[in-house]
Amino acid sequence: MVRRKTREEWWNEAQQVLNQLEAFNTAHPHATWAEIESAVDGALAGLRRDLLADSVQGHPWSDFRGSEDRPTCPHCGTALRADGQYVRRVRTQGDEDVAIERTRGRCPVCGTGLFPPG
Repeated sequence: MVRRKTREEWWNEAQQVLNQLEAFNTAHPHATWAEIESAVDGALAGLRRDLLADSVQGHPWSDFRGSEDRPTCPHCGTALRADGQYVRRVRTQGDEDVAIERTRGRCPVCGTGLFPPG
């Protein structure tokens, strides 16, 4: 399972974002609102991606092997069975690629397979 970041690692990453923005402001003292907004979005993109990945990895259903609390099939409502751990790649709204490792579930009744939400 992918290791989640520590509070100190999050603090360091946020500090890097602030450093990027300070460097941008120093290099572009006459930047327009649109240019500043673009720099902020760019600086935050990696942090946003990592926050999303970490939040998903922390969800109880990211690994439900051996758990009584299991997601249910959206078609028939039966509790899913764990069908192995897989890496899934998703793209954020900010167009950042994220790899997340999750338990894939399979319905023992209808055979539907899915990665549960969260």
